[in-house]
Amino acid sequence: MNEADIYWIERLDDLRGLTPSGTDVEVGRLLMASPAMISHVRSGRRPLPFRLRLLVLQRLGYRVTNEVLIRCLSPEDHEAAIYALTAECSDALPEPPMPPVAPCVQSAKEGALKRLISGITPRNLHPEQ
Repeated sequence: MNEADIYWIERLDDLRGLTPSGTDVEVGRLLMASPAMISHVRSGRRPLPFRLRLLVLQRLGYRVTNEVLIRCLSPEDHEAAIYALTAECSDALPEPPMPPVAPCVQSAKEGALKRLISGITPRNLHPEQ
C-alpha cells in the first residue's frame, strides 16, 4: 500500500466517525458506493476512484481548490496536473477546443433559452420600485 492509499483510508476513517453507527456500510451510502468498494479500498486491492475522493473531501467539509483537486488525482497524474496548471505551460499551449455538444443537449439548451427570452417583458425586466 502506498502513501496515497493510506491517506484515503484515513479520510474514510474520518468519514466513518461522522456516521451514527460508524460502519463502512454507512460510509458507502454517503458516497453512493457499495460496501464492497469501501472494503476493497481499505484492503489496498483497489484505489479510491477520483469521484469518490472528491465526495469524501466534500462530505468532510474541505473546500475544493486546485491543490485539493491535485491531491485527489492518482500519484501518477500529480506531475502532469501540476505542469498543466503552471503559467509557463498554460501560456505555451493553445486553448483546447471545447468538446462538441450532442444535438439533443443543444436543442434542449436552445429551447430553454427561448422559453427564458419569451418570459422577459418590459414589466419584469426591471424590478418595480
